[in-house]
Amino acid sequence: MLRYPDPPLSGNGFVLRPYGLQDVEADLAAVDHPSSARWVNSHTTGDPAGEVHMLESELAADRMLVLTIADPADNRYLGAIVLIRREADTGELAYVVAPEARGRGLAPRAVRALGDWAFAELGIQRLQLRIDPENEVSHAVALRSGYQREGTLRSAFVVRGRRADVVMYSRLPTDPPVGS
Repeated sequence: MLRYPDPPLSGNGFVLRPYGLQDVEADLAAVDHPSSARWVNSHTTGDPAGEVHMLESELAADRMLVLTIADPADNRYLGAIVLIRREADTGELAYVVAPEARGRGLAPRAVRALGDWAFAELGIQRLQLRIDPENEVSHAVALRSGYQREGTLRSAFVVRGRRADVVMYSRLPTDPPVGS
């Protein structure tokens, strides 16, 4: 069953905490920023409280866990990471880092932290990332996080109404630790 990590996951320069009302505006700005918009779907409904309630409902239904990548010093939004439950003990991760927080290695550290926790605490047997073939930054994040490239799935994702190919990456609990 999906749940919030307790205690919250943390690493060098970040803590992963529950996504809340205080994060909605910054998250929307990160997702809709021109450097992100090509790769991720916008999710705004125009009702911030409704969005947070919907995410809580998704968690309660064991479908999706959304965490804020926050600054440990002041709790401010640096990005978000999502764990989506798929079939057969598979999870899929998605993430965005706010433009002003990029270049610090937050995405690979957050992906590793949440992935390690999902393997150890949730019994996930496969984690996957779906990345646009042209999103070079996310390909680097996947590799730095210990994911293996599996191949390209043609027209397998819809981004802002446009069908797109994706490169599938995966990580298994039996894979060697990152950096070994």
